[in-house]
Amino acid sequence: MTDFGRLRTRRWDDAPESNGDPHGRRTLFSDPPQHPATPLLALSINCSSCGDESLVSVREAIRLALPSVHLPLIRRRHESWMLCPACAERTWVRLRPRL
Repeated sequence: MTDFGRLRTRRWDDAPESNGDPHGRRTLFSDPPQHPATPLLALSINCSSCGDESLVSVREAIRLALPSVHLPLIRRRHESWMLCPACAERTWVRLRPRL
């Protein structure tokens, strides 16, 4: 019979302090965070209702603009009536190209 007197039992509070991932396995085997790619040619949409400014591709701007009204000579600041991508409401917005 072997003497186990020199081995002590581990308790839950004897565990080393860790942040939940002591060996960095989550970082090692996970994909890096993906940032949305900025389109080559984009439009900045500034909403008059929510005040948010969104950057969308030209294709997305066309989808948001159908149907829409554009009055650049009558309305100075927010000249287009279309769907805002930020608040999802039809409102007056300002469109500006971003290169």
